[in-house]
Amino acid sequence: MISYPWTVAGGQGQASTTSRYFKRWFTRSARGRPVQRGMAVGKDMTVDFSKLSKEEIAGLTKLLYNQRARPAPAGPVCCSGGQRHSSAA
Repeated sequence: MISYPWTVAGGQGQASTTSRYFKRWFTRSARGRPVQRGMAVGKDMTVDFSKLSKEEIAGLTKLLYNQRARPAPAGPVCCSGGQRHSSAA
């Protein structure tokens, strides 16, 4: 099911007519209720960019493309409880 959204628009270069097995999987997956519910998530959150001002588009673009990764915390983390401990025992 997790692969289905990537194949809907042919985004991975796999044409539905290439393989009968793929076509069968694709049509069976599309009919499944969990896939239909998952594909419906966020439909109400889409943005019509043609209705946004240039400032709004610039703000969204800045938000999307100017993110920076956080540095990793220093030192090891204990796997039981996430407590930090020194490497010297």
